[in-house]
Amino acid sequence: MKKIFLSSTISLALVHSVFAQSEPKQTLLPPQKPKFVEEIVSQYDEGVYDSFLKQMDATYREENSKWQHDAIMEERKKKCAIVQSFKPVKDDLFATKAAVIRENEGRELVELCLCEPISALTRNVKEMIFFSPSEREQASLDYLDNLALKFKGEGETPMENKLINIDTEFWIKTVSLEVLLTKSKINQTSYIKQRAVLQLEKLKQMEIATQEQDADPIVKEHIKTALRIYPQVQVSCITRKYLHDLATGKLEPQNPTEEKIKQITSKYHDKMEALIKEYFPEDKKSDT
Repeated sequence: MKKIFLSSTISLALVHSVFAQSEPKQTLLPPQKPKFVEEIVSQYDEGVYDSFLKQMDATYREENSKWQHDAIMEERKKKCAIVQSFKPVKDDLFATKAAVIRENEGRELVELCLCEPISALTRNVKEMIFFSPSEREQASLDYLDNLALKFKGEGETPMENKLINIDTEFWIKTVSLEVLLTKSKINQTSYIKQRAVLQLEKLKQMEIATQEQDADPIVKEHIKTALRIYPQVQVSCITRKYLHDLATGKLEPQNPTEEKIKQITSKYHDKMEALIKEYFPEDKKSDT
């Protein structure tokens, strides 16, 4: 519905991430709870995740010293090249049609949320849909998206290369977290929270990097803005991922409300998949 979701859609069309099948749920997942991101940020500030971050960093550095990231870095390089070579098709009709699909999906979800306002999930879904970044906020999100689509050394300035390195490091850490989920070494709740913590720590490290004297004030403002709107962005991203997993069957609906959400999101997921196949047939063929 908003640009942040459209950007995610285009990235998903070109870059395929690893998502694990979920285990049976015994407790509510974060998107099913009210103010779940505020809880994560509060715990981060209190140092609850310090040991987790230290362990992830130690593992990352050990693997990096043994050249164990070479294969995944080569994969990132290829994905960056694919996205950067993307050219608008027929006045960017893909983006236009994708936006229409998201708008229609959002409209149906809002109608459901208004009919069932008691559910914490529907409140989070409504917050996701109505999250509307300002022009300055969107510029910040676009800048971060652009960093994620660059390989090391491709920055326009030494400072940007530092930020690309930070983004790459936390991308690898996030992939490692997904592997732990796949191997059932962490549960879905821990994965969602820890992934959000990695995103927050990434922004914090980028903020530190932009404190240097040679930092572009515009870039510095982008990072500052991204940190300020982190809670809203995470609610949107985590809730969107939850809806995606419902739509694709990776999560089973836990109640009648979630069943209705699944029906809506499944319908529009299929429409988006058909649109992707229409505009990126070669990309789909490479997956088969």
